[in-house]
Amino acid sequence: DGTDGTNGTNGTDAQSAPFDLFEANLYAVSLVLMDLRDANLSYAVLSYADLRYTDLTGANLSYAYLNNANLTGANLLYADLSGANLSSADLIGADLRYADLRAVMRSTILDNADLSNADLTGAYLRYAFLQNTNLTGANLSYAYLGNAGLTNANLTGADLLYADLRFADLSGAYLTGADMRDANLYRANLSSATLSNANLSNIDLTGAVMRSTFLDNADLSNADLTGAYLKYAFLQNTNLTGANLSYANLSYAYLNNA
Repeated sequence: DGTDGTNGTNGTDAQSAPFDLFEANLYAVSLVLMDLRDANLSYAVLSYADLRYTDLTGANLSYAYLNNANLTGANLLYADLSGANLSSADLIGADLRYADLRAVMRSTILDNADLSNADLTGAYLRYAFLQNTNLTGANLSYAYLGNAGLTNANLTGADLLYADLRFADLSGAYLTGADMRDANLYRANLSSATLSNANLSNIDLTGAVMRSTFLDNADLSNADLTGAYLKYAFLQNTNLTGANLSYANLSYAYLNNA
């Protein structure tokens, strides 16, 4: 029978139980639109897998191999991706809010993804694509973002303490209230970016391009701005105590009450 009582729910319970795919070999498989909420995919091989629009809410993907995987539009809310390899993966439009992304993401495509409040502490994001990405409140302390593309990214209130952003493109990015103490932005492009009220003390902005950048009320104390290009920059009420501005170009910059 099995149509009522506890026996009658066994099939449903089994069907709704999280998948245990620990160390599973899912190389190049198609899992499009699948429900993998809370699944255990730790150490699983998902290289080149098709995970478009898959629901991976709360899934354990720690140390999984996701290089070259297609995760376009996937739901990774609260997912654990610590130690995972996401190199060259496609996460366009993915929901990664509150996810643990202390992972390897070299050349990973994260354009238009939602990474708000995500943990990217120490993440490797060299050459990553993060255009128009929502990184509001994200933790990027000690992350390596060398040569990353962050055009128009939203990093409002983000933690970038000791982050390495050498040669990164942050043009048009929003960094209002961000904590960027001791970060390295050597020769980074911050043209037209907004860094109002950001903490930039002890930051390395040597040779950085900051044309028309908004730095009003920012803390640039002891910052290294040697050779920085600050033409038309907005520096009203900015704290430049102890900053090194040797060889910097400040022509037409606004320095009222700085």
